[in-house]
Amino acid sequence: MYSDRVELAFATALEAHGLRRRKAGRGFEVSHAASVALIAGDFGFDEDTVIAALLHDTLEDTDLAPSVIRERFGGLVLAMVEDVSEPPRPARWRARKTVYIEQLRRTPRHGALAVASADKIHNLTKMVAGVRERGTAFLTAFTAGLDQMIWYQREVHRTLGGRWSHAILDAHGERLEQFLAVADELAAGTPGAPASLCRAGRRPRPWCARGRQCSVPAPGRAMGTGRGSRPVSPAPDSSPQSSQPWHDAPASLPGRDGITRMLRMWRTSQTTERPTMTATASSCQIITSPIPAATPPGRRRARRRRPARTCSRT
Repeated sequence: MYSDRVELAFATALEAHGLRRRKAGRGFEVSHAASVALIAGDFGFDEDTVIAALLHDTLEDTDLAPSVIRERFGGLVLAMVEDVSEPPRPARWRARKTVYIEQLRRTPRHGALAVASADKIHNLTKMVAGVRERGTAFLTAFTAGLDQMIWYQREVHRTLGGRWSHAILDAHGERLEQFLAVADELAAGTPGAPASLCRAGRRPRPWCARGRQCSVPAPGRAMGTGRGSRPVSPAPDSSPQSSQPWHDAPASLPGRDGITRMLRMWRTSQTTERPTMTATASSCQIITSPIPAATPPGRRRARRRRPARTCSRT
């Protein structure tokens, strides 16, 4: 769909967004706006809806004033853009999404519902492609966890489906099912999904369904730090890595207390020098003599006698 108003809307979006990139390297903000407008046009929506799709992120992500949209495109376009705009960023993620869903539930304009569906279709498509290409590393750029994303996407689709019926909702539902399938693969640790490192950068761990890296310790590490710590059995690693890093050593290695004892025994076993006294004809001279090495572990060490100080004077 081409018209002078659509071209002006594209120029306005480019002026507002510039060449800023989206999260996780998903392209440019203005390319996302153009894609949402193309999706709305493919489903046969009118010119005002396509223009609102081009400008749907301007009030939320840019400094474009609402008066500019009203003067250039009218009050209807401005109202649809406001319907799909979240509150300012200082608000928490869950609060912003809740307000957005409530706006969709109350708006009387079906064009705003169409823009919301087109927006989610493009977002879900990019997210599915990003997760399949980069695995859980793709999700680290987002504020919310995986479980929160699932809640939000499901709630938006459910709200839109309760308001009206349209073919765009079917495409929206298909993209949502693809996203949920990819999320299930990540939660299950499917070998086909690329692995990512845990927060400590030590070993690949599956992405939990709650949206954060799994907190299961690496194999061979103990729970806690005291003597009563119990070793943890190695968890199955589904990552396609052939080499075993140093931190995945067998569980039979000693814990922290055992290593401390070994270091203490090693220090005492080294040959050291201790001053002893010996008698000479005129005075007491101090000479050094080696102390024998420590008794090997398992054998009782004999009590060491202190050398006597003997001095003879003529």
